[in-house]
Amino acid sequence: DASNSIIKIMVFKDVISEVGVKLAIANGGARPEILVANTLVGQWEELSFDFTGNIGFFESIDVDQLIVFPDYQDRSVDNIVYFDNVRFTDGN
Repeated sequence: DASNSIIKIMVFKDVISEVGVKLAIANGGARPEILVANTLVGQWEELSFDFTGNIGFFESIDVDQLIVFPDYQDRSVDNIVYFDNVRFTDGN
């Protein structure tokens, strides 16, 4: 519901690239992932993923899986990525 439809994650990355977040349910249903790029390198930054547009869809009911794509693009080298403080909020 709208009271917890925005996911906020603290991210620390050594490159600028998109982070993807997807919500899924046990029977295999899922809504498309939402992509947000970090803007800072070598520093903690809070990214917000707005799922309010997914409220009411079958795949958004009884969600039991949070899937994170730490570096959405294909890479030929390893990157450092840390996540912390994952929160479900109303945007505040």
